[in-house]
Amino acid sequence: MMVFMNHTALGRGVNQVNGGSGIDLLSVSDADFAYVIQKPDDKISFNHANGVHVLNSIETIRLMDEYGSNIVASYDVKDIWSDLAADEQSKFSDEADFLSWLGDDAGYNYEGL
Repeated sequence: MMVFMNHTALGRGVNQVNGGSGIDLLSVSDADFAYVIQKPDDKISFNHANGVHVLNSIETIRLMDEYGSNIVASYDVKDIWSDLAADEQSKFSDEADFLSWLGDDAGYNYEGL
């Protein structure tokens, strides 16, 4: 299970990303995303306007930012390398190293988090 639960600024209820197979939706009121790699702890902090949350035990997960019923952005966790700040990327030798840290050699299995 992925640990994520928070109320949106709009009071639309609880944000939940629960991992497992398929697509998990993340409903937030702001598309201001940032990632902080906690490499020694095998975790990724996912930051947005509503707070800081930890991504762990992720399997085949896609994060979507919804505002009401209109999807304004989507993020595939295996593709976040390009979204990482330079200081976060510097924790790894290259993208392949990052994907290997996430899970298997293809970077699509996040059970190691």
